[in-house]
Amino acid sequence: MDGFTLAVAQFRPVAGDVGWNTRRHVRLIKRAIEANAKMIIFPELSLTGYELELAEKLAFSADDVRLDIFRELADQFGITIIVGAPVWQQSGKVGIGLLIFRPNCATSTYCKMHLHAGEAEIFAQGEEELVFDCGGESIGLAICADTANSEHAANIAGKGATIYLCSMLITANGYAEDTQLLSEYARQYNMLVAMANYYGETGGWSAIGQSGIWNGTGALIGQAGIETEGLVVGVKKNGVWHAETIEC
Repeated sequence: MDGFTLAVAQFRPVAGDVGWNTRRHVRLIKRAIEANAKMIIFPELSLTGYELELAEKLAFSADDVRLDIFRELADQFGITIIVGAPVWQQSGKVGIGLLIFRPNCATSTYCKMHLHAGEAEIFAQGEEELVFDCGGESIGLAICADTANSEHAANIAGKGATIYLCSMLITANGYAEDTQLLSEYARQYNMLVAMANYYGETGGWSAIGQSGIWNGTGALIGQAGIETEGLVVGVKKNGVWHAETIEC
């Protein structure tokens, strides 16, 4: 579909400070709205930072009142907002989740299916991939290590996804390998691949930033800086994706 615009957000979180992090989210969402984006995605565990030891204490349910601002913005401006957070699952366990706020819809969630060893001691795995429609595009979601498992991308593509949205925490050591996989998935499945990363310290890791967007040939068409807060905005026009970077 032509005329579709999406944004990936890059920022530096404050450990465990949901209020401060929410205010940064809102600032970036408003910039995305100014850029006519119909969708925005944030990095892994973006509302809390990648603070595993705080996850259960700070975990969210889909109807949590702390999330009301995102529901209000989604409804008012017709934008789909995807934020990262520890999320209570139906099993009563916490997952590394994405909360999805679609205009005038109930809040939905996706939980990370492939966990690192340290994560598996704290979190429960998600059970299935999620693909949904937004403005005529078919959106598949991934959280960090999901993208290291080629089966995940294959299943997302098999469900008809045209866009693979990835919520990440990537360091300098992992960046080349991780983004090469994203480029390969884009080319192999002719999907747009968009990745939101932090910059700076979170949870004892030093994120490298450089959030990016790859088109269906696997080419990198837009990339944020290493130590900048802002957006990478992808725009589809006449069947071709273009991207620009907006510093905030």
